[in-house]
Amino acid sequence: MIPDGRRSRTVFRLWRPLLVLIEASLLGACVITEPPLGQEAEGRPAARYHTVVRGDTLYGIAFRYGQDYRVLARRNGIRAPFRIYPGRRLVLGPRNIVKGARPRAAGPPRKWPAVRAHRERPVIRKQQAMAAAPRPAPARAAASSDPIRWQWPAEGRLQAIGTGSGKQGVEIAGEIGQAIRAAAAGQVVYSGDGLVGYGSLIIIKHDDTYFSAYAHNRRLLVREGIRVSGGQPIAEMGSTGTNQVKLYFEIRRNGKPVPPRDYLPERQI
Repeated sequence: MIPDGRRSRTVFRLWRPLLVLIEASLLGACVITEPPLGQEAEGRPAARYHTVVRGDTLYGIAFRYGQDYRVLARRNGIRAPFRIYPGRRLVLGPRNIVKGARPRAAGPPRKWPAVRAHRERPVIRKQQAMAAAPRPAPARAAASSDPIRWQWPAEGRLQAIGTGSGKQGVEIAGEIGQAIRAAAAGQVVYSGDGLVGYGSLIIIKHDDTYFSAYAHNRRLLVREGIRVSGGQPIAEMGSTGTNQVKLYFEIRRNGKPVPPRDYLPERQI
């Protein structure tokens, strides 16, 4: 007669190969159903995100990450007037490709924006007609094809053109409290101090393509939403976010910085 302890060890040796196979199959199932942390299935790039906090605007977020606000809005299904609320997580775009993953075959471009616009067009037209009946049509905003009359935003010594880290702006040294003026007519879409490294900042939208930014101000004279004319005082020069009294000025085209001196009148350094 075989003792109970030896019988248990004998049974375990007989069943061990089968138990190993079952365990391996279960682990394999977990690997298939749970992709690695921070990666997306099917070889798609992992996405970058930004969680909206109080004071954020879509324009300010697009400026911070060097993106076109229209692309950012479309990617997140946000429509004009582009309102966002604290706690919402915005998709900024792909971050990196998963190593070793098989890329997906490129398909035809997505058509959902056009389909949605087509479905909603009758409702939009009806609403526009009803709204236009009781009030006069608003003044036409400057079209992207209209020329923008650029001018220098401040007097002072040009001490830097381009400041590294992908920036293309100019730095103008001046006096504390000196007037900062709008470089062209447009609408103020950001006025605050929520972008690290820029201090008290103003961003003006000139049309759907061009924006200008004015950083390190001591005092902001305009709020978001108002329209300004070229040369209108919008801030006072300061040193917020930096260690020197100066203006950092940028022009952005489709969200990307461009050399301001390619647009501004000639001026000696």
